[in-house]
Formats: sequence, C-alpha cells, structure tokens
Amino acid sequence: MATTNRARAAVCLAGVLFASAPALAHDGHAHPAPAAAGAPQCFEAERSYFTNTPLVTQEGRAVRFFDDVLLGRNVLINFIFTQCKDACPLLTTKMILAAEQARSAQEGPVSLVSISVDPVNDTPEALAQFARKHGPVDDWTLLTGTSADIAQVLRRFGQNGTEPTDHTTLMLAGNVNARRWMKIPPTDGPDAVALRLKQLTSAQATGAACGG
Repeated sequence: MATTNRARAAVCLAGVLFASAPALAHDGHAHPAPAAAGAPQCFEAERSYFTNTPLVTQEGRAVRFFDDVLLGRNVLINFIFTQCKDACPLLTTKMILAAEQARSAQEGPVSLVSISVDPVNDTPEALAQFARKHGPVDDWTLLTGTSADIAQVLRRFGQNGTEPTDHTTLMLAGNVNARRWMKIPPTDGPDAVALRLKQLTSAQATGAACGG
C-alpha cells in the first residue's frame, strides 16, 4: 500500500509540473538545511521524479537537487538567466517580496530557489552577482551546472526549450514534506503569492508521506 501511495503521489506531482510548462513563455526575451534523520528513504517517488542531479550554487558548492535543495523545505522556485534585462529581475523581485511577507507573518520558513536556464553563461560568479543586485536575501539558492545536468532538471519541470528566452515565467511553490505543490502565474502580485505560500506552509506532513 505504501508503494502504491508513493506511485500515486509521483503521478499527481508530474501532472502539476507538466501542466505548468508551456503556459507562459518568457516575456521579451541559503544554505540547504540537513535532511531529517530517516527522511531520505521516505520520498523515493519524489527523488526519482525530481532526480538528485548534481548542481552548483552561486557559492560554488556542489549539491544534489532533491536531497540538498528540496527535501524538508517549503520552496518557491523560479527560472532565470542572468543576462535577462526584463522579466527575470522583475519576477525575482516579486518572489523575494512574497517570501519576505510570508516570513514576517510567521507563516513558516520559505526557501527560495532560482534555476538558471542558461548554464553556459550563468557561472556561479554570474549568479552571485545577480543575487547581489537584489540585496541581501535570506535562504536563497541559485543553481547552475553542466548543460546536460541543468537540462535534466528543467525537463522535470516541463521545460524543453532550447533558448533561454523560451523558459516559463510561472513560479512553482511546494511543501515537500506534505507533498503539496502549486503553480503561481506571473500575474500574481506579492500579496497573492504570499497568500499561496501561507496555504502551503500550513499543510502538515502526514504519516503517508513516509509510508506510514
């Protein structure tokens, strides 16, 4: 029964993510916390879906995508490339403001994740510079890697474009432990995004999440 529940969770998760992929194309163009004891074996379906692809942060640290970036967190994810001059900075600012509102309202911790869609140009140094332009931001991980590794992760979010400007402007919010995910359209303002985060962070992990 636990195996069946995990399989169903993976199918539902894939439906959420792939449904979001082509909806909106690009307009005009932190430190990971340690995983809870025993948690790695609780999320086989999610780990298999998202993959543990090795990536690199803006600090040059090697991380595994699921275990080091997603597991055990409430996350708000967007897709960027540092040479973008319009949508990426604007949407990133919105993401940061929404997370700050949720945190100040004590709705629970929110980890920000920005995944580069242009790994050839987006070195860790370029990502760090992009982050500095937005000022000091708590718990924000920016990710790059080899072209093949980034492509593998992006495909898990339904991103199959060959050009950086093809990427979606949707954000994805998730409460990983509760297996709750939602798409956030770029038309939502910071207040609306913060409300969605409140809904997610209030969801409680259940025994079923670990096969109980």
